[in-house]
Amino acid sequence: MKQKLSQFGLAAVVVLAMVMPGSVMGADTFKLSDNQWLNVADSPDSEYIQAISNLKQLVSKGQLNAVNDSILKMKSDFPERTGADFDSYMIGEVLYTEAKWAKAVDAYDVFLDSFPNSSLYESALERQLSIATAYLNGEKRIVLKFLKLSAIDDASAIIYKVVDRVGDSPMAQRALVLLATSYSNNKAYLDARETWSEINFRWSTGQIGQESLLQLAYNSHSAYNGPRLDHTAITSARTYYTQFQTRYPDLVAPNQIDQKINMIDEQLAYKQFTIGEYYSRTDHPEAAEIYYKYVIEEWPASGAAEMAQAKLDGEPVTIIPIEKPGKKPRKKGMFDGLGKSLFNVSNKFVDSWPDFEKGLSKKPAAESEK
Repeated sequence: MKQKLSQFGLAAVVVLAMVMPGSVMGADTFKLSDNQWLNVADSPDSEYIQAISNLKQLVSKGQLNAVNDSILKMKSDFPERTGADFDSYMIGEVLYTEAKWAKAVDAYDVFLDSFPNSSLYESALERQLSIATAYLNGEKRIVLKFLKLSAIDDASAIIYKVVDRVGDSPMAQRALVLLATSYSNNKAYLDARETWSEINFRWSTGQIGQESLLQLAYNSHSAYNGPRLDHTAITSARTYYTQFQTRYPDLVAPNQIDQKINMIDEQLAYKQFTIGEYYSRTDHPEAAEIYYKYVIEEWPASGAAEMAQAKLDGEPVTIIPIEKPGKKPRKKGMFDGLGKSLFNVSNKFVDSWPDFEKGLSKKPAAESEK
């Protein structure tokens, strides 16, 4: 776990080991200032910055004894820079080193509330995001010292507290994308859609605007659970794909937007066809006929329209369910038909989804930057 956290525990100061010309090896420390990397050696605070950087690395590695020694040394070497804010921040750092994640988050909150102008403020936020990231990556929350529970809700709470503190900054965008992506990866598509909706509202232009609109459509489409259930999600997906089609015409082909819209039309048509089938089975032929004609009128090129016309002509219609490629045959049960089945009708898939296991490629959207 400590190894997981270390890769996300970003600091305001970054240590870069660089091989300098004419030397075997040199280690310089750089910090980001006004979007430029500056050599810490050129700063009047170089020793303090180097010491803070080293301390943060020890924390990320979980080396508690070394962390305590480093804190004491810094208090001795830099008394003017290690006051109340430093002490408050280090409470969180020690808890972080001990892998007491929930307590560390609380300690960082106390620091952030008490010292909003501290030079360590952003570092505390990054520590909280690193804990949220670990939770989203599967780290469990310990309850009663032995019971491990999923910590996704805790991660969400941490992320939204960070976002509330930093407004519409790049950190907020990064945090919300992290949460939305995790929801989608865990097939919590409605939660993912809600989070991407907030991202799109905050940053509706540029590459993030493109990606958020695409993900709104994708997660809405993936949330659709078949023709026997509500189709609001798939209708929303069509609206989002159509908006993407209008706003980013150059990205329509790379992202297969036309194909996705056609697929949704097939699904919507099949949804209405199944309503007609219900009325047919329950001996309401007039109502069934209304739905069959509606399918033919609204989606004339769909596989469902072919089936509807066959029903009106009194011809037999056979629907053959098939499984997704590579999927093991599922045993029949009481929930048959409620899942994401595929149906082969006139060589058309009328109830299938995009390859949501792999998700949408971000590469095509980036082509707009060229």
